[in-house]
Amino acid sequence: MSSLLQVLLSLVGTALVLALAAQSLQEILKVMFALKGKARMDAIAGLIRESGKATGLSRAETDKIFEQIVERLRGLAQDGVRKDKVRLDWITPENSGRSFRPRPTIPPSLPS
Repeated sequence: MSSLLQVLLSLVGTALVLALAAQSLQEILKVMFALKGKARMDAIAGLIRESGKATGLSRAETDKIFEQIVERLRGLAQDGVRKDKVRLDWITPENSGRSFRPRPTIPPSLPS
């Protein structure tokens, strides 16, 4: 009887340890995806700033363009778009074509 209890306790203990390991792995994956999204947003912001420098735009104008791009991405109904991260892997050509058409809110110094 006691050996059955020991086996049962060791199985429960093993299950708990495996559950904790799975939860830790899940948290690590969440952090990895958050860092990946942040890196994408930093890359987009850097590209916009460098393009603005090349065309003679001020930092304020490039920041405004970046904010408009983030707003358009939010307009695609992405729940995960925040100021510091974005997921771009699900955007279809139809969504991007509809969202990134020139709008009157673009600064007048940019060609449409």
